[in-house]
Amino acid sequence: TYRILAIGAFPAAVYIALLAPQIIRIISGRLIIESAIVLQILSIALIAIFFANLAGNALIALNLQKKAMFVYGSGALINIISNIIFIPQYSYTATAWNTVLTEFFITLALFYIIRKQYYYFDLISIASKTIFASAIMFIAILPFTDSILISALIAAASYFPAVYILRVFSKGDIKSLFLINQKQ
Repeated sequence: TYRILAIGAFPAAVYIALLAPQIIRIISGRLIIESAIVLQILSIALIAIFFANLAGNALIALNLQKKAMFVYGSGALINIISNIIFIPQYSYTATAWNTVLTEFFITLALFYIIRKQYYYFDLISIASKTIFASAIMFIAILPFTDSILISALIAAASYFPAVYILRVFSKGDIKSLFLINQKQ
Protein backbone atom coordinates (compact mmCIF):
# COMPACT_ATOMS: atom_id res chain seq x y z
CA THR A 1 0.00 0.00 0.00
CA TYR A 2 2.86 2.35 0.81
CA ARG A 3 4.33 1.73 -2.64
CA ILE A 4 1.01 2.42 -4.37
CA LEU A 5 0.50 5.61 -2.36
CA ALA A 6 4.05 6.74 -3.17
CA ILE A 7 3.40 6.15 -6.86
CA GLY A 8 0.36 8.45 -6.62
CA ALA A 9 1.28 11.02 -3.97
CA PHE A 10 4.52 12.44 -5.30
CA PRO A 11 3.45 13.06 -8.91
CA ALA A 12 0.07 14.40 -7.75
CA ALA A 13 1.81 16.95 -5.54
CA VAL A 14 4.21 17.96 -8.31
CA TYR A 15 1.42 18.22 -10.88
CA ILE A 16 -0.84 20.30 -8.62
CA ALA A 17 2.02 22.60 -7.59
CA LEU A 18 3.10 23.15 -11.18
CA LEU A 19 -0.39 23.68 -12.57
CA ALA A 20 -1.92 25.52 -9.60
CA PRO A 21 -2.58 28.74 -11.58
CA GLN A 22 -4.52 26.82 -14.26
CA ILE A 23 -6.41 24.81 -11.65
CA ILE A 24 -7.45 28.00 -9.83
CA ARG A 25 -8.48 29.55 -13.16
CA ILE A 26 -10.71 26.55 -13.94
CA ILE A 27 -12.29 26.60 -10.47
CA SER A 28 -12.81 30.35 -10.14
CA GLY A 29 -13.01 31.47 -13.76
CA ARG A 30 -10.03 33.78 -13.28
CA LEU A 31 -6.51 33.60 -11.93
CA ILE A 32 -6.21 34.61 -8.31
CA ILE A 33 -2.46 34.42 -7.82
CA GLU A 34 -2.72 34.31 -4.02
CA SER A 35 -4.94 31.24 -4.23
CA ALA A 36 -2.52 29.57 -6.63
CA ILE A 37 0.36 30.14 -4.21
CA VAL A 38 -1.63 28.64 -1.33
CA LEU A 39 -2.57 25.64 -3.49
CA GLN A 40 1.09 25.14 -4.37
CA ILE A 41 2.02 25.13 -0.67
CA LEU A 42 -0.82 22.77 0.23
CA SER A 43 0.21 20.37 -2.53
CA ILE A 44 3.25 19.61 -0.37
CA ALA A 45 0.92 18.61 2.48
CA LEU A 46 -0.84 16.21 0.11
CA ILE A 47 2.17 13.91 0.27
CA ALA A 48 2.01 13.72 4.06
CA ILE A 49 -1.77 13.31 4.08
CA PHE A 50 -1.56 10.24 1.80
CA PHE A 51 0.91 8.54 4.13
CA ALA A 52 -0.64 9.70 7.41
CA ASN A 53 -3.89 8.04 6.37
CA LEU A 54 -2.06 4.77 5.75
CA ALA A 55 -0.12 4.99 9.02
CA GLY A 56 -3.23 5.92 11.00
CA ASN A 57 -5.11 2.92 9.66
CA ALA A 58 -2.10 0.70 10.34
CA LEU A 59 -2.00 1.85 13.96
CA ILE A 60 -5.69 0.99 14.33
CA ALA A 61 -5.03 -2.46 12.85
CA LEU A 62 -2.12 -2.87 15.28
CA ASN A 63 -4.36 -1.82 18.19
CA LEU A 64 -2.29 1.30 18.89
CA GLN A 65 -5.15 3.81 18.69
CA LYS A 66 -4.18 5.47 21.97
CA LYS A 67 -0.73 6.32 20.67
CA ALA A 68 -2.28 7.61 17.44
CA MET A 69 -4.66 9.81 19.44
CA PHE A 70 -1.69 11.35 21.24
CA VAL A 71 -0.02 12.10 17.89
CA TYR A 72 -3.17 13.67 16.42
CA GLY A 73 -3.71 15.73 19.56
CA SER A 74 -0.09 16.91 19.48
CA GLY A 75 -0.50 17.80 15.81
CA ALA A 76 -3.59 19.86 16.59
CA LEU A 77 -1.72 21.66 19.36
CA ILE A 78 1.24 22.38 17.07
CA ASN A 79 -1.14 23.73 14.43
CA ILE A 80 -3.04 25.97 16.85
CA ILE A 81 0.14 27.39 18.38
CA SER A 82 1.82 27.98 15.02
CA ASN A 83 -1.33 29.64 13.69
CA ILE A 84 -1.49 31.97 16.70
CA ILE A 85 2.17 32.88 16.24
CA PHE A 86 2.39 33.25 12.46
CA ILE A 87 -1.04 34.20 11.07
CA PRO A 88 -0.98 37.79 12.38
CA GLN A 89 2.16 38.51 10.38
CA TYR A 90 1.89 36.15 7.39
CA SER A 91 -1.88 35.68 7.00
CA TYR A 92 -3.21 32.80 4.87
CA THR A 93 0.28 31.83 3.71
CA ALA A 94 1.12 30.98 7.32
CA THR A 95 -1.99 28.83 7.56
CA ALA A 96 -0.91 26.84 4.51
CA TRP A 97 2.65 26.36 5.78
CA ASN A 98 1.35 25.46 9.25
CA THR A 99 -0.79 22.78 7.63
CA VAL A 100 2.27 21.37 5.86
CA LEU A 101 4.22 21.38 9.13
CA THR A 102 1.40 19.71 11.03
CA GLU A 103 0.77 17.02 8.42
CA PHE A 104 4.44 16.09 8.20
CA PHE A 105 4.75 16.00 11.99
CA ILE A 106 1.76 13.65 12.22
CA THR A 107 3.00 11.43 9.40
CA LEU A 108 6.51 11.09 10.76
CA ALA A 109 5.28 10.48 14.31
CA LEU A 110 2.85 7.77 13.18
CA PHE A 111 5.50 5.98 11.13
CA TYR A 112 7.93 6.28 14.03
CA ILE A 113 5.44 4.46 16.27
CA ILE A 114 4.92 1.72 13.67
CA ARG A 115 8.65 1.27 13.19
CA LYS A 116 9.40 1.32 16.91
CA GLN A 117 6.62 -1.07 17.88
CA TYR A 118 6.37 -3.56 15.09
CA TYR A 119 7.68 -3.19 11.65
CA TYR A 120 10.50 -1.75 9.62
CA PHE A 121 10.38 -1.32 5.88
CA ASP A 122 12.44 0.74 3.49
CA LEU A 123 10.51 3.99 3.16
CA ILE A 124 13.48 5.85 1.72
CA SER A 125 14.14 3.59 -1.28
CA ILE A 126 10.57 3.67 -2.54
CA ALA A 127 10.13 7.39 -1.84
CA SER A 128 13.43 8.34 -3.50
CA LYS A 129 12.55 6.41 -6.65
CA THR A 130 9.10 8.01 -6.93
CA ILE A 131 10.57 11.45 -6.18
CA PHE A 132 13.13 10.93 -8.96
CA ALA A 133 10.40 9.82 -11.37
CA SER A 134 8.34 12.86 -10.34
CA ALA A 135 11.32 15.10 -11.11
CA ILE A 136 11.50 13.56 -14.58
CA MET A 137 7.77 14.23 -14.98
CA PHE A 138 8.23 17.82 -13.76
CA ILE A 139 10.92 18.50 -16.36
CA ALA A 140 8.80 16.90 -19.10
CA ILE A 141 5.64 18.92 -18.39
CA LEU A 142 7.33 22.23 -17.53
CA PRO A 143 7.09 23.60 -21.10
CA PHE A 144 3.41 22.59 -21.34
CA THR A 145 1.90 24.13 -18.20
CA ASP A 146 -0.48 26.29 -20.21
CA SER A 147 -2.62 23.25 -20.96
CA ILE A 148 -3.85 20.94 -18.22
CA LEU A 149 -4.80 18.22 -20.73
CA ILE A 150 -1.52 18.18 -22.63
CA SER A 151 0.51 18.35 -19.42
CA ALA A 152 -1.53 15.46 -17.96
CA LEU A 153 -0.82 13.31 -21.02
CA ILE A 154 2.88 14.15 -20.93
CA ALA A 155 2.93 13.56 -17.16
CA ALA A 156 1.56 10.05 -17.60
CA ALA A 157 3.80 9.33 -20.58
CA SER A 158 6.90 10.35 -18.63
CA TYR A 159 6.08 9.24 -15.08
CA PHE A 160 4.78 5.69 -15.44
CA PRO A 161 7.65 4.46 -17.61
CA ALA A 162 10.08 6.08 -15.15
CA VAL A 163 8.63 4.29 -12.09
CA TYR A 164 8.65 1.04 -14.07
CA ILE A 165 12.29 1.48 -15.15
CA LEU A 166 13.22 2.36 -11.55
CA ARG A 167 11.48 -0.88 -10.46
CA VAL A 168 8.96 0.73 -8.14
CA PHE A 169 6.50 -1.79 -9.53
CA SER A 170 6.92 -4.86 -11.71
CA LYS A 171 5.08 -6.72 -14.45
CA GLY A 172 3.81 -9.07 -11.74
CA ASP A 173 2.22 -6.13 -9.91
CA ILE A 174 0.40 -5.10 -13.07
CA LYS A 175 -0.75 -8.67 -13.71
CA SER A 176 -2.01 -9.03 -10.15
CA LEU A 177 -4.08 -5.86 -10.52
CA PHE A 178 -5.79 -7.31 -13.58
CA LEU A 179 -6.28 -10.71 -11.95
CA ILE A 180 -7.90 -9.10 -8.90
CA ASN A 181 -10.31 -7.22 -11.15
CA GLN A 182 -11.17 -10.37 -13.13
CA LYS A 183 -12.06 -12.30 -9.96
CA GLN A 184 -14.59 -9.67 -8.97
